[in-house]
Amino acid sequence: MASDAKDALAVIPWYWRDWRASKARAVLLSDPAALMAYRELLDAMWGEDGCFLPSDDESLAALAGLSFKGWMKVREKVLRFLSDDGNGRLTHPRSQHEYSKAVAYRDGCRRGGQKTAAKRWGSDSPPTADLPPGNRTPSPTLFSDSSPTQSQNSRVVPEDGDEPPAEVSTKAERKPKPIHPLGALWNAVAGDVGLPKVAAWTSARDRAAKGALVEEPDLAVWDRAFRAIGSSKFHKGGNDRGWKADFDFAIRPSSRGKWLDEARNANATENHAPVLTPAEIEADMARRRELTNRVRNGSHA
Repeated sequence: MASDAKDALAVIPWYWRDWRASKARAVLLSDPAALMAYRELLDAMWGEDGCFLPSDDESLAALAGLSFKGWMKVREKVLRFLSDDGNGRLTHPRSQHEYSKAVAYRDGCRRGGQKTAAKRWGSDSPPTADLPPGNRTPSPTLFSDSSPTQSQNSRVVPEDGDEPPAEVSTKAERKPKPIHPLGALWNAVAGDVGLPKVAAWTSARDRAAKGALVEEPDLAVWDRAFRAIGSSKFHKGGNDRGWKADFDFAIRPSSRGKWLDEARNANATENHAPVLTPAEIEADMARRRELTNRVRNGSHA
């Protein structure tokens, strides 16, 4: 009685607007027993091969969930909304229509899955119906809102002695991100002072490095900041946890400000920059603009 074709159609499409507007509901609503029997038979019909019901009263009473006597009381009311197919079976036009759609969709998905398997593994996938019952995987239907079962998501497990299938990449191979200049600078300094280098350059690190350079675009300042971190005993592992500062710590907004300020102050002290008057500043800017224009125009006089 049970078959793969039936087992795969575990969900009935139920159109509640159509049901509430149907003649069957309007007629049977006044007789709860008849209404319940009709609904039970529709459900049972979907679960039978080909979406048909037997026509004998004993089977119909059992499928409707009624005693034989109870079934005979509502029999005439219910059967007026079911059809005889001429072969001793009962059916329902709308149920047949929806069942045919579901079967066609299920079979189409199965054929598509077999084609995909053939392309991926280089061999035809055996039809599900030909597999032993324990290996059958129900195909998803158009009307099911449930998640795929574990068997649908599981990987192919080779039999003993079989070679496992080669891994097939579903995405184009991604090239590793080139390290940002700030990351390269850290690695150079880290090698000198004994701090951990950046091993993998990720998108998150790339965004953080670009944000750090917005705050301080001068790599020379960053070089002094990184070396200042490397000169700190605490940040080189001299703490109770043995923790060492890394690149992520060095450019973190909550920690980089201290080291950048120290690097900028050290630069100002080393250069001993004189204090210029406004006129001197303007003259210096004019000289720089003139030099820039000469370089752009190709004149080095």
